[in-house]
Amino acid sequence: KVARVIKTQTKLMMAKISIFETRFLRDARARHIRVQQLANKASKAKTSSSSYNQAADSRAAPDFNLRGQMYEYGHSGRGDISKTIKMAPDVARSDGWNGSRDDSEDEAQRGGRIVVFGDFVHTNDKGKSESKQVNGKLAWEQKIGPRSTGGVFFGGMAGDGDIKGAQPGDHDFTAISLGAYAVHSPSERFHIGVSTSIGAVRNKLKLKDGNDNLQSKFDLN
Repeated sequence: KVARVIKTQTKLMMAKISIFETRFLRDARARHIRVQQLANKASKAKTSSSSYNQAADSRAAPDFNLRGQMYEYGHSGRGDISKTIKMAPDVARSDGWNGSRDDSEDEAQRGGRIVVFGDFVHTNDKGKSESKQVNGKLAWEQKIGPRSTGGVFFGGMAGDGDIKGAQPGDHDFTAISLGAYAVHSPSERFHIGVSTSIGAVRNKLKLKDGNDNLQSKFDLN
């Protein structure tokens, strides 16, 4: 019975991890495309350094979304953040870049950025079931040549939830991971993204089977 519950919870957890990894790579792809578009625009229009830095600052603004739903039998809430800290201007200036130059594309090529990405989900069903989960990643990202972007990240996850079914109970978990990703653009409208990571998830189960209280701890690598 415990093995069946572990198998089910593992499938659910892998699905949640996959969804979060997909969202992270999609966000990296969107940043890659924006940087390319700004670099192309700056190159074609020969914009000044001040206007380009202004565009970079607007791109680094925090992006935080919070939404929720109340219904007759409970409520749910979700939030996510994607914050980019641009490092390009200082690096470019230390290399001798100054306001008299108009090669803004070169600045974008040299620039790295720190990315904070994460979300949380909380659902409650009138005391019958409740689940909470927090995901987060801290990444270092940089352009690699004119058509590629690469990065490395450290990730973490924590959560708990109720288990329903023949063996009701609780499931708690924490996780850490390390990984790398890359986005490449063979053409202006075609983009390829890849990501790989290694990690470990520590799990604790508490199940009720009739009059018996069952407990299990297991790792997911």
